Amino acid sequence: ENAIINGGMQVQQNPTAITLTNAYQYGIADQWCLAVSGGTSISGIDAISSGNAGVSTGVLYGTTSGSWTTGQFTWMQRIEAKRTIRFNSKVVTVQAKIYQNTGGARSFNVLLYKPTTTADTFSATTLLQTVTATQSVASGTITTITATFAALGATDASLGLQAVILDSAANTVSSKTYLIGDVKLEEGSAATQFESGGAYHQYQPLT
Repeated sequence: ENAIINGGMQVQQNPTAITLTNAYQYGIADQWCLAVSGGTSISGIDAISSGNAGVSTGVLYGTTSGSWTTGQFTWMQRIEAKRTIRFNSKVVTVQAKIYQNTGGARSFNVLLYKPTTTADTFSATTLLQTVTATQSVASGTITTITATFAALGATDASLGLQAVILDSAANTVSSKTYLIGDVKLEEGSAATQFESGGAYHQYQPLT
């Protein structure tokens, strides 16, 4: 079972685009935070872009016409404890399809955090593991990245999990696009086929 909510970017929670900042914020795709981590002089528009061949749903989510002088583009999702406790002591894999058109190849890292003290409270988090993507994402091409994490500790997933996918290095972007789709987080050392459709469950944003 995929622990990521709205991994196919099919549910839109807010039709109004946000202005990017260097702090995580909820975008227009349900359950997804995005930001330019450490970025400066940020401006841009986030949008759901449809009609992209190569993803299961035909939809990729991120920012188009984004600009910043330095920073790492980042997607993040916070997952409730009742949906993650099953990952205790388990190997887990995150997989996603990413598109960027910055003009050169970009590598992406995938990170897992847990709430430090309280279930479903992400105001204080602890880094569990970081996986550097085994393949880079070429400019102008939808590319699948896969990150497999070593077995989590016996209580690592008891309070919830925060999955972060980010460009591995800061770069200067002017009117370019970062998009993501077909995102999965599941038990095991390899991701299964992404399944679109079915029921969608909306949750309140976690703190």
